[in-house]
Amino acid sequence: MSAAWLPAIDRRAVLVFALLTILLLAPWPGWGRRFGAGFSAYGNGLVALTGGGATASFRPSTAHEVSAADGGDWAVVLMAGEQAFPLDTRIIAYTPLAIFLALALATPVARRRKAAILGGGFAFLLARLAFAVLVPLQRSSEARSLVGLAWTVLIATPAMSYAAPLAVWWVAVALTTPRGQAPGARRRRVAPSVRRRAARP
Repeated sequence: MSAAWLPAIDRRAVLVFALLTILLLAPWPGWGRRFGAGFSAYGNGLVALTGGGATASFRPSTAHEVSAADGGDWAVVLMAGEQAFPLDTRIIAYTPLAIFLALALATPVARRRKAAILGGGFAFLLARLAFAVLVPLQRSSEARSLVGLAWTVLIATPAMSYAAPLAVWWVAVALTTPRGQAPGARRRRVAPSVRRRAARP
């Protein structure tokens, strides 16, 4: 792929992206716990659906239960048998979703295409999150060895929380480019008077 797949980006789009990113990543009071509750429900649903880690479950952390170094208000607690492990959801889950949302909303394309970008991108990022949640729960050492490298590169590396949403947005924009329209090109608007003159015999 080349840069031709990208839509024409103007100053307004850049400004909208910057403002949305600041708004979404700002440390709003209580937002981390709300997201943690949603993350716990998603994680428990995945465990119930796949049967992976049958004795594992997720729950939101309580006040002052987890230190700031381990995620603080953004942490959820993974219960595995009698053991409890804190998991910081801000970097592994929330940041990629927030950055992609800002990118998609700021992209200057038609509404239907923007909806397709949002739907496809969120589906992929949620699948990535499912991979992040389920792989550590695998009890088979052989299964861990097969996907361990992929998990380390795609999930454990902090930079991927920023690179993944950018890559997903880029692919989604490319795949939703209308047929017959040059990627990155904008359709020129024609005044009604010009269209009427052109239609005359």
